[in-house]
Amino acid sequence: MYSFCTQWIESPRELSKNKMLFAVGDIHGNSNELTALHDVIRREIDSNENFQHSVIHLGDYIDRGYESKKVLEILAKGIGREKVEQIFLLGNHEKYLIDLISPEVEHEIYAKLNRRFNTWFGNGGLETMASFGIDSPRTILESGFVEKLRRKTINVLGSDLVTFLSKLKIIHKVDDYVFVHAGINPKFGLDEQSIEDLLSIRTPFIHCDNWEHDFCVVHGHTVSVPSVHEHRISVDAGCYRGRILCAVQFKDNQLRFLAVTEDEQNFVNNYPWSTKSDEFVWQYYE
Repeated sequence: MYSFCTQWIESPRELSKNKMLFAVGDIHGNSNELTALHDVIRREIDSNENFQHSVIHLGDYIDRGYESKKVLEILAKGIGREKVEQIFLLGNHEKYLIDLISPEVEHEIYAKLNRRFNTWFGNGGLETMASFGIDSPRTILESGFVEKLRRKTINVLGSDLVTFLSKLKIIHKVDDYVFVHAGINPKFGLDEQSIEDLLSIRTPFIHCDNWEHDFCVVHGHTVSVPSVHEHRISVDAGCYRGRILCAVQFKDNQLRFLAVTEDEQNFVNNYPWSTKSDEFVWQYYE
C-alpha cells in the first residue's frame, strides 16, 4: 500500500489551540484502504502527543466494495488509541441498511419497501449483502419476506455492529467546522436541516455562491478531492472507483490531505487535483 500527503495550506477556519482533527472520506467497502489510512492517522497521532485528537468518519462505509462487513468491524473496533475522540457519521448508504434492520420495517407498506431496497441493491447493496453472506436478497424481498431478510441481516451483523449502526451521528461541529456526510442546504440554519439534505444534497450546496453561514462544512458524498473552498472541504476521493481513500488533517489554521492506495500508478495518473487556482503538491508520506 502506498501513502501520500499534500503540503500544508491555510485552512478556511482556525481550530482552537492544541486540537488536531482528521476527517475520513467515503470508504465504500474497501477495508485494505481503510486499514492503511488508519495506520497513517495513528502515526500522526503518536508523533503529535501534545494535541487533542479527533478522528471523524464522514459516512458511506458500505456498498459497492466487497468488504462492507469487514469495514464495519474495523470501524466498530476503533482507531486503537486512548483519549482520541472518535466520531462516526451516518451516510446515505448506511441509512438503507439501518432502515432494513429497523423494527419498524414490518409496519411499512410492502410496495414502498420493495422499491426502496431494490434501489439500494442497484447502488451497491448487493455487494454489501454478499459480504454478509446473504444470497439472493432480491428474491427474498420479491417473495414478500421483508421480515425474513431483516432478521437474517441482524443475525449476520451481530449485536455489536447493530449497536454501532444505531449510534451513528447525523452531524458534528468543532469550532467553526461542521462535519456531515453530504452537506447542508445553504438556505437554512443547522437546526433547520432535513436528514435528506444532510445525507444526499449536492448542487445547491456544492456550487453555492452566496454563503451566509459562519462555519465551513467538511463533507464526503460528492467526489472532488482535494477541494477546498471558503464554505466547504470535500474528502471523497471516489474510493469505490479508483481505490484511493483520502482524509483531511487539520491543525491550528492549516490543513493537508492524506491519501492511500494499492495502485501507485493509478494515483499518479489521477493527480494533481486543484483547489481554487492553487495546485496541491502531492508527495510520498514518510
